Amino acid sequence: MYDIKLNKDTDGSYSCGVPIRKDDWAWLLSDKTIASKSAMTALLQP
Repeated sequence: MYDIKLNKDTDGSYSCGVPIRKDDWAWLLSDKTIASKSAMTALLQP
């Protein structure tokens, strides 16, 4: 289990460092049960 810290930037947006490999992201994003259209839209929001 990882401890993920959420950081609030000066402009009010949030970011965090997630210990995930490129291959894991590729697998997650190719799985349509996880990467639904609404999930992808949320990931792409500025």
